[in-house]
Amino acid sequence: MDWDMFQKSSGDDVSLLTEVVMDFIAKLIDDIVPMVTVKVFQTRNRGSMELFARL
Repeated sequence: MDWDMFQKSSGDDVSLLTEVVMDFIAKLIDDIVPMVTVKVFQTRNRGSMELFARL
C-alpha cells in the first residue's frame, strides 16, 4: 500500500489526511467484512425462560 499518495493528495492538512485515510479504511471494511443480519425474537415460553436463567 502506498500511503504516501494519501499524504501527497492532502498536502499539509492533517484533518484532510485523517478523513481520507479513515474513509479508505471504512471502504476496505465494507468490501471485506461480511454483513450478517440477526433477528431476535422474544419468547413467551416459561420453560425456555427458566432454561436461559440457569445458563
